Amino acid sequence: MVLKVLVLCLLCSAFADVLAALPASVLATEAQGCCNALDNELHRVIRPGTQYDAANVRWSVTAMLHPTCIAQPTDTAEVAQAVKILTAAACPFAVKSGGHTPTPGANDINHGVTVDLRYINQTTLSADRGSVTLGVGSTWLNAYTNLNDTGVAFPGGRYGLVGVGGITLGGGLSFFSPKVGWVADNVVEFEVVLASGEVVNASSASHSDLFRALKGGSGNFGIVTRVEIRTFVSDGRVWGGSVAYPCTDNTTGLVLSAVNNFTTNNHLDQDAAFNSNFIYNTTTGTKEIANTLFYAKDVADRPIFNEAQSIQPQLANTAASTTIVELAADTASLPYGYRYLGATVTFKNTLKALTTAQRITDAVFQTVSNVTDLQFTFVYEPIPRLYTQHSLAQGGNVLGLDDTVEDLISAFASWAGQMEEAMSSIGAYERFTYLNYAASSQNPLASYGDANVRFLEHVATRYDPEGVFQTLVPGGFKISKVG
Repeated sequence: MVLKVLVLCLLCSAFADVLAALPASVLATEAQGCCNALDNELHRVIRPGTQYDAANVRWSVTAMLHPTCIAQPTDTAEVAQAVKILTAAACPFAVKSGGHTPTPGANDINHGVTVDLRYINQTTLSADRGSVTLGVGSTWLNAYTNLNDTGVAFPGGRYGLVGVGGITLGGGLSFFSPKVGWVADNVVEFEVVLASGEVVNASSASHSDLFRALKGGSGNFGIVTRVEIRTFVSDGRVWGGSVAYPCTDNTTGLVLSAVNNFTTNNHLDQDAAFNSNFIYNTTTGTKEIANTLFYAKDVADRPIFNEAQSIQPQLANTAASTTIVELAADTASLPYGYRYLGATVTFKNTLKALTTAQRITDAVFQTVSNVTDLQFTFVYEPIPRLYTQHSLAQGGNVLGLDDTVEDLISAFASWAGQMEEAMSSIGAYERFTYLNYAASSQNPLASYGDANVRFLEHVATRYDPEGVFQTLVPGGFKISKVG
C-alpha cells in the first residue's frame, strides 16, 4: 500500500514595501507595439496608471513584476485573439489565473504582456448536475459560493483566494482528495487556447493525449480557459476546523505520531482529510502547531481524528459544523502583501522519516531565527495510496505516482537539499515533487519520471510545434528545461 506524506515549508516575510518603492511600471519599448495591437482587439488592456497597480497585485510580493501592459480578455475568443497577436509579434507574455504562485515570472512578467484571466470566471452547473464548468480566472471561493446550497460539491482548492487554473494544472490537493483524488483527476474536459489561436476541447474522447498531459503538466501546452469538473452529492454541510497546540517536544512527538497513523489509515475513512502545520514566528517568538481536520459530512468526532484531538494542552479548537465556503474563506493565515518563499520534498510515511524531517526543519529555522518579521511554516500533508487508486480509476495523470508502494510526505522550503539527502540515507526519499508547492530551483516535471517526461515533450511538440509556451512564455516550469 502506498502512503505518502507531502510536507510544505513556507517562509513569509513582512517586506511588503520593497517593490512598492520601485516605479509603478518599467516600460519596454519593444512591447508597446503588442500592447497597441491588443488595444484594438480586446475590451480591456491596462497600461501604467490609476488601474495598473490594483490589476498587478499578487498574493506574494516576490511574484510582482512590471509588465508593459495587462491584457484582460473577457471570453475565450478574446484569449485566442490575444494569443494570435502575441505570437505573431513574438512578444513575451505571462498568464495569470489567481496569481497565487509566489515564484517570480510564473504569473507576471517584466518587459512584456500579462494575460490576466480574471474575467473568465463563470460557474455553470450542468443540466444533469453531474459536473460544473469553471472559468479558470475564478477563485475557488467564488466557485464554492456560486454552488452553495445546490446539493452538490466538487474538489477544489482549500485556500479560497487561489485561482482555479493553477491548482488544477499542477495536480491539485483539495479537502476532498481522500474521497475523490487529485483535482486534476476529476476534470472531465479542458477548454484550451493553443499557440495558433485554435480553441480545442480536450477530454478522454477528444485530444486525449492533451487531456492527460494537462493533468499535472502545467502551462506547457496552451492557455486553459475553462475546466469541467465532476460533482458529487452533498447537502453542503461538512465538519472541520483547526486544533492548535503549543509546540513542545511532547506535543511535537504526539503530532508526528498522529500524522503517521492518519496517513496509514486514511483509506479506512475516505471522507476524512488532515494536515499538520508547524508555525514559528520570529516577531512574537512563538512556536505553535495547528492540525487541520476535515470531514466531508457533517459528522463530528470521527475515530480517525481521535489521536489528534486527544493531544493536550490545546490553545484553540475551532472544529465544528461548517461549510466549504466558510472554510475556504478563512484566509487569515496566508494574507496578501508579504514575501513568500517555499519548496517541497516527498518521503515515505514512517515515524523515523517524520522525526528526521522535523529535526532538519528545526535546525534550518535556527539559521533564520534572527530575521525579524518572519513566519516559518511547514506543513505535513498526507498523500496516501488511495489518491493514486482514485487517479487510475479515472484515467490517470502525469504525476508519476502510479507505481508508488509506500505512503509519502512532501516538504516545502529552502531545506529541500538537506531533506533529500537525509531521506535518501534512511531509504525514505521519493522523487515526486508537487508542482504547486515547488521552489523555482526545483524540477517538479522531472520528478514525474522519464516516461511521463517523454510523453509531455511529445504532447508539447504536437500542440505547440513552434514552442511558443516554452519561449515566449518564459515563466513557470517548462518541459523543455527538464534536462
